[in-house]
Amino acid sequence: MEAEVRPIRGREELEQCFDLWGTVFGEGRRFFQSRLDGDRAYDPSTTWVAVAAGDIVSAAQIFPFDARWGSGTVTVAGIGSVATRASHRGQGLALAVLNAQRAWLADQGVPLALLFARERAIPLYERAGYVRLPFGTTVAWSPDGAAARGGYRVRAAQPGDWPDIRAIYAAQLDHWPLGHVRSDAFWTDAVRWAQQAQPEGVWLVAEQAGRLAGYFFGEIPEGGSSGEAPIRLWEVVAHPEHPGAAEALVDDAHQRMGAPGDVRLSLPAGHILARGRAVAPGRHRGMWSLVNAAALMRAIGPVLMRRAEDAGMPALTLRTGPSDVRLAWAGGVRTLQGADLLQAVVMGIDGDQGLGALFPAATPFLWSLDQF
Repeated sequence: MEAEVRPIRGREELEQCFDLWGTVFGEGRRFFQSRLDGDRAYDPSTTWVAVAAGDIVSAAQIFPFDARWGSGTVTVAGIGSVATRASHRGQGLALAVLNAQRAWLADQGVPLALLFARERAIPLYERAGYVRLPFGTTVAWSPDGAAARGGYRVRAAQPGDWPDIRAIYAAQLDHWPLGHVRSDAFWTDAVRWAQQAQPEGVWLVAEQAGRLAGYFFGEIPEGGSSGEAPIRLWEVVAHPEHPGAAEALVDDAHQRMGAPGDVRLSLPAGHILARGRAVAPGRHRGMWSLVNAAALMRAIGPVLMRRAEDAGMPALTLRTGPSDVRLAWAGGVRTLQGADLLQAVVMGIDGDQGLGALFPAATPFLWSLDQF
């Protein structure tokens, strides 16, 4: 079928997207409308559609954000709400929308794109140039008393806690690559949307000696039984000086759900909450795409140069191709491309003396990527 792929034109087409998304995902249009109408930075050029016979039959949304990478920032295009009307599936329309978005993002100088995929949609996203990175684990969680020994008190978050919550998140950005650089508008708009769209969500804070040390936002099921009802962790962030606050928050959530035994936590490998506990392989729905390698190197190149100098790697040079980068210094030459380059940027490299100094392995404080 012939279809025109482009950004939306006007409010009427955006309203059609709300109807399409609400029908396809079963959330109802209000879920999607509240997200975009509540975003003061929303730009209609980020909503892409396939139009056939005058009707919108497929659509996808771009949620751009800046992410911290070392002392610099990288723009990431969060891709979401990818949907096609049931009567028009199997015709390559979603792939056409994703490819058009990606070409437009490359022209805009956006280095990376990120999306979250349902299992059945992974082949589609792989055809569109997205790859999964190996960071998913499942933890069997039960309280072990460590949090109580840390002297933390957990309570429900209150309006006066928001400045401290924001400060705790910002403090962690210095320790984690590709954490979301959150503006004042982001906190105001995103928190309001989360409260509207996820009314079952719970905000908790952990205190020690009267000072906030961490916070929790997630869903705590009621009356969970051993191993069956996982706690959904949307954010669990501890101040760098108080890693035990994360355990205190999850222990409290475990007690609130009344679970007598273990519950499952879905975490990235290496997460602070997984340390010292039984882990099993897990799945992570995050998929990344290298959109513009030259733009990526412009963003992170200065950081790489400083790291090379600090590590005693003189005369580092970077040469960028369409989908790869060649790194050369006095002691070696390496080329990173495709999934290897993405893994280096997103997760770091462990066990390689040269590249490890340039791309140090990350220790996640939240997820292995920051949900947009």
